[in-house]
Amino acid sequence: MIMEKTEVDTEVSRLQVLKASYESQRYVHQDNFLFKYPELIKKTENRLYAMEKDIRKRDQALCMEPDFFVTLNGLRYDEREAAGSVILEMAHSLESMESRTVGSYKGFDVVVEKKYSDCIIKLSGELTYSADMSSSASGNMVRMENLLGSLEKRVAAHKEKLEEYKRNMEESKREFNKEFPYESELKQKLIRQQEINNELEIKDEGEELVVTEELPEPAMSR
Repeated sequence: MIMEKTEVDTEVSRLQVLKASYESQRYVHQDNFLFKYPELIKKTENRLYAMEKDIRKRDQALCMEPDFFVTLNGLRYDEREAAGSVILEMAHSLESMESRTVGSYKGFDVVVEKKYSDCIIKLSGELTYSADMSSSASGNMVRMENLLGSLEKRVAAHKEKLEEYKRNMEESKREFNKEFPYESELKQKLIRQQEINNELEIKDEGEELVVTEELPEPAMSR
């Protein structure tokens, strides 16, 4: 019975460790579908709404003025090389970690930023879109145009991410509702463990005590 107790105790410990891991993971799933994914879904939906507004703003500006032009420090530039040279000068004149709004392009604010030795160009509307600047004046203008030209791809990527978050949220709900797969086995082992413990305790209480009775020492003759 003692050998069986050792085996049962070991199995109970193993199953309890598995159940503790199951409960811990269950809390993660609960947090996922109650907080994590609803928050990610809401943020992604808000970003999609903002990007769609930016697309409409861009399209309206392109309809009114399809050709390239950008306004910098109040001056209009319709040549990419000239505009890019002005922006490069502005960017290099910034202090490290400084950011400055320098003009507008298709209804978006043009912002240049310097991070240490790197320069960044940004277009700010409902959201802000950024690209690293290069040493090419006209190339930087192409990068600026591409920021607005890539909005549809950004929308598509966010829609895919939104669907992924929704799938993950539903999967977390399903995993949370799953029962511990070894629950029945654990209950049976716990019952048997208690039965063995009870039997061993009864046997301990029923053991006879062996008492050695000491005989009195013989009296010494006088």
